[in-house]
This record gives sequence, C-alpha cells and structure tokens, in this order.
Amino acid sequence: MMTEEHCKQRVASFADEAAFEWLYNHHALPVFHFVYSIIRDKPPAEEIVNDIFVKLWQQRETLAGIRHLRAYLLRSARNGASNYLRSLHQFIDLDQISAAHIRFELSPERLSISKEFIGMITRSIDQLPPKCKLIFKLVKEDGLRYREVAELLDISVKTVETQMTIALRRLSEVLEHIRSQQS
Repeated sequence: MMTEEHCKQRVASFADEAAFEWLYNHHALPVFHFVYSIIRDKPPAEEIVNDIFVKLWQQRETLAGIRHLRAYLLRSARNGASNYLRSLHQFIDLDQISAAHIRFELSPERLSISKEFIGMITRSIDQLPPKCKLIFKLVKEDGLRYREVAELLDISVKTVETQMTIALRRLSEVLEHIRSQQS
C-alpha cells in the first residue's frame, strides 16, 4: 500500500510515474475544489490545477523536502487563482468565495455514527459563513495548522483562531441539541 511519504520519495528519487499518479489522484480534486471555490470557472480552474501538478513534476527532486504537501498545493492553488483573477483585474475576497463548492468528507466508517447525526453536522457546517466554512475545512478536513491556513489565506493566525472558535461553537450547539433530544 502506498503512502504519501513513500510516493513523494519515489517521485523525487526515481521519477516514479505511478507514485506521482497516486499523489495526483489523492490531491487533485480537493485542490480543484479550492480553486473553483475562488474563481468559479471550471476550465481555468482545471488549467490551474494541471499547471500546479506539471510544475510539481518538473521540480520533483524537491518533492521529498515538502513537509505538508496539501498545504503546499493549496498555497500554489491560491497563487494560481490570484494570478488568474489579477489578469481579469479582480482580486480574492474571502467573503465572496463560493462555499457551496467546498466539500466535506464525513465518512460513516471513520466516524461510526448515524446518518442522521452526520446529516445534522453537515447541515450545521453548510450554514457557517463562507470564510468560517473555508477555514474549518482547511483545518479539519485538510489537516492544515492554523499558521498554514493563515499564510494560505493571507490572514492573521488570530483570525483563523476566531473563525475556528465560531465554527466549533456552532457544532457544539448542534451536539448539545442532539444530546438533549436523546435524554
């Protein structure tokens, strides 16, 4: 079974195309959703993602030195989206990012909880303000650290902390409601 670290090593050391394909299959869709949530135009979003992976392949010798690949890819995606928008004389506004395209992967196998419970949590996440939802996704789903999210979105770590507090408070309220119904 391949792991991300194993694949990074294989690509960097041996130009292993199968390992690179594993990395692409594992990361391309979340990176695409991130770019698409910013620019809301499928063909340029696909092009940006493809450019990111082409550049990654071209600079594959440095791949093993990238500690957190998802953060690196998302930062590249943000830069690509920003460059694209700048070419249209627009800019990234976190409050305008289309949160509808940000996907959360709540798996019943991993969580071993009821479909109803998952539905309530998903609905509560969907109701978060766009910036809050984006930050929550980057931290909880993509596993980024607060500092990485702050750098990626060009905001302060304090803003990330505040938005996570809001998100977690809302989820806590949902959980309290569920507990009170079960009692």
